[in-house]
Amino acid sequence: MKTVIKIFILLLAALTAVKAFYYLTEKRHAGEMKVEDRESVREDSRDDNETRTTGIAKIAGGYAIKLPQDIQQQAAIHLARLEPVQHRSEIHATGQVVDIQPLLDMRSRYHEIQGQQRITDATLEVTRQEYERLQQLHKEAANISTRELQQARLQWESRAAESRAATVRLDDLRHQFIQSWGEELTGLFLGDSDVFRELSIRKSVLLLVTVAGDRQILGARTAFVSTGDSRESAEEGSYISVAPATDTRTQGATYFFQAPVSTLRTGMNVDVWIPEDNEEQQGVMIPAEAVIWYLDKPWVYVARDKETFARVEMKKYAVTRQGWFVTDGFKPGDMIVTAGAQMLLSQEFRWSIPNEDNNP
Repeated sequence: MKTVIKIFILLLAALTAVKAFYYLTEKRHAGEMKVEDRESVREDSRDDNETRTTGIAKIAGGYAIKLPQDIQQQAAIHLARLEPVQHRSEIHATGQVVDIQPLLDMRSRYHEIQGQQRITDATLEVTRQEYERLQQLHKEAANISTRELQQARLQWESRAAESRAATVRLDDLRHQFIQSWGEELTGLFLGDSDVFRELSIRKSVLLLVTVAGDRQILGARTAFVSTGDSRESAEEGSYISVAPATDTRTQGATYFFQAPVSTLRTGMNVDVWIPEDNEEQQGVMIPAEAVIWYLDKPWVYVARDKETFARVEMKKYAVTRQGWFVTDGFKPGDMIVTAGAQMLLSQEFRWSIPNEDNNP
């Protein structure tokens, strides 16, 4: 009997201990849940506050990013107003700095033959006068033999033949010159022109410019040349003439231009922008620092109001020394972001990514 009573008391104590442990465990778990709930409420509150200040806003034609003015100041975002401008469209061509040594060699040969011809012509005149003098004496006094008169005539005709041969050589050389370099450049080099002097002392360089396709330069008198595909740093050159031979690779029209030496060296490939001879276009000029690239396309952020910025693609544009000339998608008076556009782009994609925690 005593044994049964002892077993009963032990079971009762064990049951009491289990209940006490379970009670304490539940109480502690409930406390942790309250703490987590308070943290979650604070975190949700922060997210809600941030969502109310920044995020994606729906506007006409798409979406834009909203950014409060105080955050704009912290991010050093600067705006600029677009002004109306006029611009003449340009043809983007390629060119190469030409070695003019063959021109100089051909010019030297031409003037050498020309000098010999002048000597021959001077001798020709002397022999002609001598022949005419002897011929007169032969008629009047008959003290000049026929043999002497014939020898004088032979010398005169010999000098005349030499002069004619020199003229033929000059013509042949000039024709070779024209076949290789064109008539206008030939005339400039064979004469004592300003173009020849500047090229010969390397104050300027000769460019062979190729316009791809079937486009032609009509009335062009200037071009802008750069070695690094940078229109902003291009230097102005001047038109000389049409080139007689095409580029075998592109089959495009070719032209000779003259450009300042600057950093140009013989054999260098260059980019060339040639203004077209047409009416100026109306548009706006966007500073280069306002342009950002996304998906290999240029974009600009435009302020729709004080806190809303829309990313707009530039579709019709021309890169100039002053910036990007645009005729479509922008208008005078638009406020564009000139500093901080990259930050806006990162914010736009941050808010466009869905929150996985909110997905069911």
